[in-house]
Amino acid sequence: NPLTLSISDLVFCFYQNGCNKEGIPFWFRGRIANVDSEMTRCDILYDDGEYETNIPIGKKKIWLVERGHKKPYWLDGVETDLRKRYCATKTRAKITVKEYNNETYVEKFWLGGATKWCSYDEFVTELFASLKEDRGKILTWPEDKPEDESKSPVAVQQAKKRKRKPLVRRIDKNRSSKKPKMERNRDYASRMLRKGRKEVSSEDEEYYDEDT
Repeated sequence: NPLTLSISDLVFCFYQNGCNKEGIPFWFRGRIANVDSEMTRCDILYDDGEYETNIPIGKKKIWLVERGHKKPYWLDGVETDLRKRYCATKTRAKITVKEYNNETYVEKFWLGGATKWCSYDEFVTELFASLKEDRGKILTWPEDKPEDESKSPVAVQQAKKRKRKPLVRRIDKNRSSKKPKMERNRDYASRMLRKGRKEVSSEDEEYYDEDT
């Protein structure tokens, strides 16, 4: 999970953020083709020729294998179509890599006999820009879907609390809590008499007081 990348670095990338047609996430190998000015997004040219843009850096989607400028000889002997200076069409050229005074230089030798030397960084920038032009289809990195905040555990618990019905206190119509204790005892005595009990003992009143 590198935080900085340079053009030509060899990497493995989480292809299309795991959203490929097969539905199975794959890690594919390729080289960094471009890096934006903020060093937060990059493009990758895969070994099979596909080109993907807008890939995030530092999000555990890229695995660095080796730095391209430290092992520049992957270019040595490569033949590719490049544009000569002041020429609109591309011509086949052979690449040769050489080092001089701890600096890496690249020689472009066209079939017509023209030769040009340039620095490694300058050449790889030109090379991957040329290869991007030749790609028929360019893939764009699919962004992660934002999480639905309404489905978060906290939001779910809050929604459940809102849906709960308020607790209703069950109050007997004949037992009003607003009445004083003596009136409640008289009501109890009168109800017992209506049920057929001739007298109400003090124990019954104490039982009622405890029950209420």
